[in-house]
Amino acid sequence: MSLYVETRGQGPGLVLLHGWGLNRRVWDEELLAALARDFRLYLVDLPGHGRSPLAVEGFTLDGACRLFDQAALPPRATWLGWSLGGLVALAMALRTPTRVQGLMLLASNPQFVRSPDWPHGMAPELLQQFAEQLEQDFETTLARFLMLQVRGEHDARQRLRQLRQRVLAGGQADVRALRDGLRILQDSHFQPLLKQLDCPVSWMLGRLDSLVPVSLAEALPQWLPAARIHVFEHSAHAPFLSQPQDFFAQIRAFMNDTPP
Repeated sequence: MSLYVETRGQGPGLVLLHGWGLNRRVWDEELLAALARDFRLYLVDLPGHGRSPLAVEGFTLDGACRLFDQAALPPRATWLGWSLGGLVALAMALRTPTRVQGLMLLASNPQFVRSPDWPHGMAPELLQQFAEQLEQDFETTLARFLMLQVRGEHDARQRLRQLRQRVLAGGQADVRALRDGLRILQDSHFQPLLKQLDCPVSWMLGRLDSLVPVSLAEALPQWLPAARIHVFEHSAHAPFLSQPQDFFAQIRAFMNDTPP
């Protein structure tokens, strides 16, 4: 099997990975048009999402990284991952560092679930509840997850409509991939490995995010003292929708400052 990759633009390569339950169409079209003037964009549908089929073994981080090796992606590029896509990009940077020129992580967390030694995650009961509800009604579960991504924003209803429209526009995810994605979110513990990253890193968070606490911004320098950390003051989990101009500025500055 192969991953579906949409390309546009010219210039240095930028690989974009979406979050749980969504697809390559989640990115704002005006933002993509602006980025494509300066960069070659690679919009990826993760396994079992959008137009990418799900492998027999399901959706795993190792499996996704192997598929990247076979996909129509550049040998070296900057990788930008949102939420679950951030974990996938992080796994790629650790597994095949020669392919990752720079790493941009948006509303992502090296450990999504809170624990006694990691207070910067979501309550484990919340993800477990999603996993249980997914088996009963995956459409309602996905809708609730989308709602949490915009909760607290001034225009939350408008952002929610945008996310729902983009889920439908790019193709609904395979319920098995949704199940696997929740398992990745529940089980990943990457913070001890962050010091192994051998590339420039930009970590972007939303002040209003209820899924990735903004307190993560204070914890990250312990593992990544050289990382760029930016907080979108008026955004929850999807700053590319709520503050697209600021998001574009962060990407452009990082891309321009990252050596080839």
